[in-house]
This record gives sequence, C-alpha cells and structure tokens, in this order.
Amino acid sequence: MLRALLVISAFVSPGVAQAATVVTSLLAFNAAVGGAATTTDPFDNNIASARAITFDSGVVSTVFGGTMAFGDNNVSSGRFRSAVDNSGAQAPVSMTWTFPRLVLGFGANFFGVQTLDVTVDGGVTYFDANTEIGGDEVFLGFVDVDAPFSTVMFSIQGVSLDFFAVDNLVFAEAASAEVPLPASLPLLLAALGGVALIRRRR
Repeated sequence: MLRALLVISAFVSPGVAQAATVVTSLLAFNAAVGGAATTTDPFDNNIASARAITFDSGVVSTVFGGTMAFGDNNVSSGRFRSAVDNSGAQAPVSMTWTFPRLVLGFGANFFGVQTLDVTVDGGVTYFDANTEIGGDEVFLGFVDVDAPFSTVMFSIQGVSLDFFAVDNLVFAEAASAEVPLPASLPLLLAALGGVALIRRRR
C-alpha cells in the first residue's frame, strides 16, 4: 500500500478569496483550469541525469544539495525519475521545477511516492495526500486560478529517502496580461493627426 504524504502549498493572502484546488484526476484538472491552454510532457525523449535538465516542454528541473548517487533528475523509459533525501546523504535534498511561463496549475501521474512535500511558490496551505490518493500510480495536481505561479519545489520530511517517478506532466498557462495603453498615446495620435491635416491644407 502506498503511504504518501504529499504536501502542496500555495501562497494565500489572509482574508482573500482563493481558488486553490488539489485535484486527483486529469478530468478534474481540466475542469479546474477552464479553457486555459495546456501543455503536456509525456517524457518521450531520454534526458541524462544532471543537476539541471530541461524537459521537452521547457520546464527546467534543478536539484539542490546532497549527492546524485542514483542518477537522479533524469528522463528514461518514458518517465521522469528522481529521489530526494532530507539528509542529502543518498540523493539531492530538494528539487525545483521552473515552468517556462506563469501557470495556473500543474499535474502528473506519480509513481512510488512515499513521503513527498511539494511547495508551490513558497506557500502555506497543506494537505495529506494519503487520504486523497491511494495506489501506486495516481494523478495529482494543483490549481490556483487566482495566484499564478512559476515554480514547484519537491522535498521530503520524516524519512531519509524517497524515490519516485512522474509521467504525463501537464500544466495550464496563465493568460498573458494585456499591455495597458499608455495614457499619452491618444494625445500623441491626435497631435500627429493635427500635424498631418495642417500639412495637407498647405
């Protein structure tokens, strides 16, 4: 039986309504992100183990501290594979995924998770995944349409080592903010139009 403690944190301002949601299926993920554009990374191409690698989807996976004794932080046989170790004796202490742009949410199929903490942009909301997801292969995701984020950190507490694998990573892009029209632009256009009209009359 999978004993998984997955802590997902989202930065939430006190007193502000927020739509941070933990999802346990791709269907629920897609419903939570609405019509946002999504990118899926099936991890089809092998990527050698290194402290920092870039997935085909543009996500950068970086490991910090500890050793890399087991070829951590790699893509092989159609899955991302790594381990984290809170002591750093057998594996990196933590790992961060940096998305290529702000996202509303991410999710993936997780394999072999035992005790894994996930922090989204340094947040403070936690939940126990063991009561949410059972079994060896589970979809787990996080969506916050009110507070787009760009990084996810994986670490571990309470045990010395956790090996895990990930497949079918999906993330939903936050709508790009529209560039506001400068207040002086209409005045500039009116002035240019006036100059053109005066030149035409001459």
